[in-house]
Amino acid sequence: MLWRKEPLSKRIKKLVDDLVIAKGHYMVARNSFEKHIRTRSINPLTLVSALQGIPFTYETLGNIYVVSGDKKIRRIIKEIAKIRSVLENNYPSVAISLSSDLENIVLGLEKVLETSDLGERIKLLDNIVFELSMVRDKILLLVDKSPR
Repeated sequence: MLWRKEPLSKRIKKLVDDLVIAKGHYMVARNSFEKHIRTRSINPLTLVSALQGIPFTYETLGNIYVVSGDKKIRRIIKEIAKIRSVLENNYPSVAISLSSDLENIVLGLEKVLETSDLGERIKLLDNIVFELSMVRDKILLLVDKSPR
């Protein structure tokens, strides 16, 4: 099992890093959509890509980054479910104390996926990153006795 080799706190730290990357994807997408609105006419990106045979707009670029961020969020939800199951099997008392925190994080991530406004997604991810960091600190104290 993967968890025997790697401490849970380290795994959660990677999830926090992935959330920050997903937030970055949403920020790039928001900037691309704003640039698309400002430059509705032919822009250099569309012109260069059209000369290569595939017209590519800032809107297309934004959509690619939104899809990429959504995939990261879905993967993080699955990873949190795995972490919950490891906690329930190996550390039942810790699982009970962290179950509400992990459930709130999953609900927040699902709300991120449901929200269409990228600015709102970014704000929600800021809160979730903070909450997940707090869960990591608790796991570090309760499960992983020494920081690695």
